Amino acid sequence: MGASASSIDEDSRTELMKNIHRIYGERKSSDDMDMFNEMKIVVNDVLAGQHSPRTKNLMISEAMAKIEGNTGGLEEGNKPSTPLTSDSSSYNYADSSSLNDESAQGGAAAPEPSSPAAPAASAVPGMEELEEWVESTGVDVDLSDVDSIEELDFSESSLTSLPSSLILIAGNVSEFALEKNELEIIPGPVLGAFTNLVELYLRENQLTSLPEELGNCTSLDSLYLEDNLLTTLPSSLSNLSNLKGLCLHRNQFTVCPESIFGCTALEELYLDENSITVLPDGIGNLKELKELGIQKNKIAGCLPQTIGNLHSLETLHCEFNLLDEFPKPFGKLKSLRKLYMNNNKFEKLHACLGKCPKLECINAENNRIENIQ
Repeated sequence: MGASASSIDEDSRTELMKNIHRIYGERKSSDDMDMFNEMKIVVNDVLAGQHSPRTKNLMISEAMAKIEGNTGGLEEGNKPSTPLTSDSSSYNYADSSSLNDESAQGGAAAPEPSSPAAPAASAVPGMEELEEWVESTGVDVDLSDVDSIEELDFSESSLTSLPSSLILIAGNVSEFALEKNELEIIPGPVLGAFTNLVELYLRENQLTSLPEELGNCTSLDSLYLEDNLLTTLPSSLSNLSNLKGLCLHRNQFTVCPESIFGCTALEELYLDENSITVLPDGIGNLKELKELGIQKNKIAGCLPQTIGNLHSLETLHCEFNLLDEFPKPFGKLKSLRKLYMNNNKFEKLHACLGKCPKLECINAENNRIENIQ
């Protein structure tokens, strides 16, 4: 063996060769033997590369599938009974000398690689499709080391769909930007594979819904969904226990999605410029909320009593609605500094506002206020 052989797991190589020999060894045509020898070269090249066992297994499986297709499929009795890459300790390698005599059986021995060289990333199933898709977007993404990819930005790329092969590079991505495209759906299996996402930008698309797999992204901190066509959100949104920022303005909500109120770490929630008519009692669950935007909706009457639970709330935008009253618990908002209540139907400034000790800015213009109580 050459000097480079030290980088190869000899037991694994031997077992792989035995599997291949079992599959193709009894085939007598020259074409079959050529493919047999080709497979040996693939095995040596893959094992010489610096790849994880899982990646090596994927590469070898794809190569064998291609050769199997060329031979019309394997006979049932010739299919390998063990995985191509396995724990070498579970096998007996007492007799592997026949592998060194391939030239005597009509096949040339596989050449040793001159130096360890990693096979192209496209050898992984689905990677070639992904490479073509990435190239079509015009975005520069280095796919040679998928584990190093932490940020993906396909904004303003005129995208109408996403390939399933994106899951191949999802593992370590923490920031994913798809804003300003023409996406109508996000495939569930694709989104669910981005389990380490911290920031997701989907603003300015044509989305009407999101898949339940969104709930797999449990590390998500910020979710930007403004300027879409959303009318609802998946129930799994409540799984996002680390979510701190949720932007939903300028969608088509008529009802505030209840799953929002399971995101108890939220600090910023923007629901402005929708068609919401009622702010649900569940808003009181968001006790970490610092900024709430519900302006430019159709919320009428009085805000819910539970809004008094928002002890961390610093800024409330409720302007341009149909409100005419604040509930008494509003006075419990000990952190409230800024209140925008303009362009509503208030006829008076309620005494409860005087109980907000940090309140320093009130915009109450364009109401029906005649006196202060």
